[in-house]
Amino acid sequence: MNSIFWITNARLLVLPSFIEKHCHLDKTLLGDRWRSVPSVNNIFERLEIEKEVMPSLETTTKERAEKLLEYYVNSGVTHARTHVDIYPEVGLKNLEEIQQALQTFEGKLSYEIVAFPQHGLLQTKTKDLVKKALGRGADFVGGVDPATI
Repeated sequence: MNSIFWITNARLLVLPSFIEKHCHLDKTLLGDRWRSVPSVNNIFERLEIEKEVMPSLETTTKERAEKLLEYYVNSGVTHARTHVDIYPEVGLKNLEEIQQALQTFEGKLSYEIVAFPQHGLLQTKTKDLVKKALGRGADFVGGVDPATI
């Protein structure tokens, strides 16, 4: 394995860094007060709860994302791919705050941002917002099973 080798003088093992391939930095609750997660009957109920809870938290999206990113970096993560919810009620606010949080770790962490129209691309008229997100630094567009949303 040429990606793993010993430095013989110091007797240290060198390994490749970790990559966080799928996270939602805008949805972390790290850094906010603990709360239980309510049971739901379907994905639509979960989405509605998120729409209510996330904007009402005592901490900002940026603050919570920075807490999680700090944990990642301290754990050896050097690259993260994050999905960021894009929908009319939040606009591009999540994207902007996640970009600010990622800038805090410039030089320590590379990243990719996935514009994520979780609430539906066509049903919620999110298409134009996703286009704007791509123009403002999102790298990819994610999606969910259209049969469920």
